[in-house]
Amino acid sequence: MNFVAAIDPGIGGAIALMQDTLDNPGIKRFDMPTMPRPYGRGKKGKKQQVSGLGLADILRVKWGSAGTRRIVVKVVIEQVGATPQMGVTSAFNFGHTTGVVDGVVAGLGLPVEHIAPITWKAEFNLNRKDKDLARTVASDMYPSQRSHLNRVKDLDRAEALLIVRYEVERRARMRSATGAGQ
Repeated sequence: MNFVAAIDPGIGGAIALMQDTLDNPGIKRFDMPTMPRPYGRGKKGKKQQVSGLGLADILRVKWGSAGTRRIVVKVVIEQVGATPQMGVTSAFNFGHTTGVVDGVVAGLGLPVEHIAPITWKAEFNLNRKDKDLARTVASDMYPSQRSHLNRVKDLDRAEALLIVRYEVERRARMRSATGAGQ
Protein backbone atom coordinates (compact mmCIF):
# COMPACT_ATOMS: atom_id res chain seq x y z
CA MET A 1 0.00 0.00 0.00
CA ASN A 2 1.31 3.43 -0.92
CA PHE A 3 0.70 6.49 1.23
CA VAL A 4 1.08 10.23 0.84
CA ALA A 5 2.00 12.27 3.90
CA ALA A 6 1.20 15.94 4.47
CA ILE A 7 2.83 18.02 7.17
CA ASP A 8 1.64 21.34 8.52
CA PRO A 9 4.86 22.28 10.32
CA GLY A 10 5.12 24.07 13.60
CA ILE A 11 5.22 23.06 17.23
CA GLY A 12 1.41 22.80 17.16
CA GLY A 13 1.41 21.33 13.65
CA ALA A 14 0.02 18.07 12.38
CA ILE A 15 0.71 15.18 10.03
CA ALA A 16 -1.85 13.41 7.85
CA LEU A 17 -1.28 10.11 6.03
CA MET A 18 -3.61 8.96 3.27
CA GLN A 19 -3.56 6.01 0.92
CA ASP A 20 -2.55 7.13 -2.57
CA THR A 21 -5.97 6.39 -4.04
CA LEU A 22 -9.35 8.09 -4.16
CA ASP A 23 -11.17 4.75 -3.94
CA ASN A 24 -12.04 4.51 -0.25
CA PRO A 25 -8.69 5.83 1.00
CA GLY A 26 -7.54 5.17 4.52
CA ILE A 27 -6.51 8.29 6.43
CA LYS A 28 -4.73 8.92 9.71
CA ARG A 29 -4.00 12.18 11.48
CA PHE A 30 -1.31 12.83 14.07
CA ASP A 31 -0.38 15.86 16.13
CA MET A 32 3.20 16.97 15.68
CA PRO A 33 5.23 14.89 18.15
CA THR A 34 7.07 17.01 20.69
CA MET A 35 9.58 16.63 23.49
CA PRO A 36 10.94 18.97 26.17
CA ARG A 37 13.54 21.35 24.80
CA PRO A 38 16.92 20.73 26.45
CA TYR A 39 17.50 24.46 26.99
CA GLY A 40 15.51 27.45 28.16
CA ARG A 41 12.37 27.72 30.22
CA GLY A 42 9.11 29.38 29.37
CA LYS A 43 6.54 30.97 31.63
CA LYS A 44 4.83 27.61 32.09
CA GLY A 45 7.93 25.45 32.57
CA LYS A 46 9.91 23.58 29.95
CA LYS A 47 9.38 24.66 26.37
CA GLN A 48 8.69 22.02 23.74
CA GLN A 49 10.36 21.23 20.42
CA VAL A 50 9.54 18.82 17.60
CA SER A 51 10.65 15.26 18.27
CA GLY A 52 12.55 14.12 15.20
CA LEU A 53 12.36 10.50 16.36
CA GLY A 54 8.61 10.78 16.89
CA LEU A 55 8.10 12.26 13.43
CA ALA A 56 10.28 9.56 11.84
CA ASP A 57 8.22 6.90 13.59
CA ILE A 58 4.99 8.33 12.14
CA LEU A 59 6.42 8.57 8.63
CA ARG A 60 7.51 4.93 8.72
CA VAL A 61 3.77 4.10 8.53
CA LYS A 62 3.09 1.29 10.96
CA TRP A 63 -0.69 1.23 10.66
CA GLY A 64 -2.70 -0.94 8.32
CA SER A 65 -3.55 -4.59 7.94
CA ALA A 66 -0.98 -7.14 9.07
CA GLY A 67 1.40 -8.38 6.43
CA THR A 68 0.71 -5.50 4.05
CA ARG A 69 3.73 -3.56 2.85
CA ARG A 70 3.22 0.14 3.51
CA ILE A 71 5.35 2.82 1.88
CA VAL A 72 5.23 6.61 1.97
CA VAL A 73 5.68 7.59 -1.68
CA LYS A 74 5.49 11.35 -1.23
CA VAL A 75 5.67 13.93 1.55
CA VAL A 76 4.11 17.34 1.07
CA ILE A 77 5.15 20.04 3.52
CA GLU A 78 3.32 23.34 3.72
CA GLN A 79 5.73 26.09 2.73
CA VAL A 80 5.91 28.39 5.72
CA GLY A 81 8.22 31.03 7.05
CA ALA A 82 8.73 33.50 9.85
CA THR A 83 6.70 36.70 9.74
CA PRO A 84 7.71 40.25 10.65
CA GLN A 85 5.34 40.05 13.64
CA MET A 86 7.44 37.27 15.22
CA GLY A 87 10.12 38.14 17.70
CA VAL A 88 13.68 36.97 17.16
CA THR A 89 13.36 33.98 19.50
CA SER A 90 10.04 32.90 18.01
CA ALA A 91 11.41 33.15 14.47
CA PHE A 92 14.46 31.09 15.47
CA ASN A 93 12.33 28.42 17.12
CA PHE A 94 10.00 28.27 14.12
CA GLY A 95 12.98 27.88 11.80
CA HIS A 96 14.35 25.13 14.02
CA THR A 97 11.02 23.30 13.89
CA THR A 98 10.77 23.45 10.10
CA GLY A 99 14.43 22.39 9.86
CA VAL A 100 13.78 19.31 12.00
CA VAL A 101 10.81 18.40 9.78
CA ASP A 102 12.85 18.83 6.58
CA GLY A 103 15.79 16.93 8.09
CA VAL A 104 13.70 13.95 9.17
CA VAL A 105 12.06 13.65 5.75
CA ALA A 106 15.44 13.91 4.01
CA GLY A 107 17.03 11.46 6.43
CA LEU A 108 14.33 8.90 5.64
CA GLY A 109 15.03 9.41 1.93
CA LEU A 110 11.41 10.30 1.17
CA PRO A 111 10.45 12.34 -1.91
CA VAL A 112 9.34 15.77 -0.73
CA GLU A 113 7.61 18.82 -2.12
CA HIS A 114 6.91 22.12 -0.39
CA ILE A 115 3.56 23.62 -1.28
CA ALA A 116 2.46 27.21 -0.81
CA PRO A 117 -0.73 27.64 1.23
CA ILE A 118 -2.33 29.67 -1.56
CA THR A 119 -1.94 26.70 -3.93
CA TRP A 120 -3.70 24.02 -1.90
CA LYS A 121 -6.24 26.41 -0.33
CA ALA A 122 -7.48 27.45 -3.79
CA GLU A 123 -8.55 23.83 -4.40
CA PHE A 124 -10.96 24.05 -1.44
CA ASN A 125 -12.00 27.70 -1.95
CA LEU A 126 -10.39 28.75 1.32
CA ASN A 127 -9.18 32.24 2.02
CA ARG A 128 -6.77 33.74 4.54
CA LYS A 129 -9.39 35.51 6.59
CA ASP A 130 -11.72 32.64 7.52
CA LYS A 131 -9.64 30.22 9.59
CA ASP A 132 -12.72 28.25 10.71
CA LEU A 133 -13.61 27.38 7.13
CA ALA A 134 -10.69 24.91 6.85
CA ARG A 135 -11.92 23.09 9.95
CA THR A 136 -15.46 22.98 8.55
CA VAL A 137 -14.35 21.67 5.14
CA ALA A 138 -12.11 19.01 6.72
CA SER A 139 -14.89 17.96 9.13
CA ASP A 140 -17.34 17.57 6.25
CA MET A 141 -14.80 15.65 4.18
CA TYR A 142 -13.70 13.38 7.05
CA PRO A 143 -16.59 12.88 9.51
CA SER A 144 -14.47 10.40 11.50
CA GLN A 145 -12.10 13.28 12.32
CA ARG A 146 -14.83 15.77 13.32
CA SER A 147 -14.33 15.38 17.07
CA HIS A 148 -10.63 16.23 16.62
CA LEU A 149 -11.37 19.45 14.71
CA ASN A 150 -13.77 21.23 17.08
CA ARG A 151 -11.41 23.75 18.66
CA VAL A 152 -9.86 26.84 17.06
CA LYS A 153 -6.42 25.42 17.86
CA ASP A 154 -7.25 22.35 15.73
CA LEU A 155 -6.67 24.38 12.55
CA ASP A 156 -3.30 22.67 11.86
CA ARG A 157 -4.97 19.26 12.05
CA ALA A 158 -7.59 20.36 9.52
CA GLU A 159 -4.98 21.85 7.22
CA ALA A 160 -2.85 18.69 7.25
CA LEU A 161 -5.94 16.66 6.27
CA LEU A 162 -6.75 19.05 3.43
CA ILE A 163 -3.16 19.20 2.18
CA VAL A 164 -2.94 15.41 1.95
CA ARG A 165 -6.30 15.29 0.15
CA TYR A 166 -5.10 17.96 -2.28
CA GLU A 167 -1.95 15.96 -3.08
CA VAL A 168 -3.72 12.61 -3.50
CA GLU A 169 -6.27 14.23 -5.85
CA ARG A 170 -3.46 15.95 -7.78
CA ARG A 171 -1.59 12.66 -8.15
CA ALA A 172 -4.79 10.93 -9.36
CA ARG A 173 -5.32 13.64 -11.99
CA MET A 174 -1.72 13.24 -13.16
CA ARG A 175 -2.11 9.45 -13.43
CA SER A 176 -5.35 9.92 -15.33
CA ALA A 177 -3.77 12.42 -17.74
CA THR A 178 -0.84 10.14 -18.46
CA GLY A 179 -2.98 7.01 -18.67
CA ALA A 180 -1.14 5.38 -15.75
CA GLY A 181 -3.22 3.05 -13.61
CA GLN A 182 -3.70 3.41 -9.91
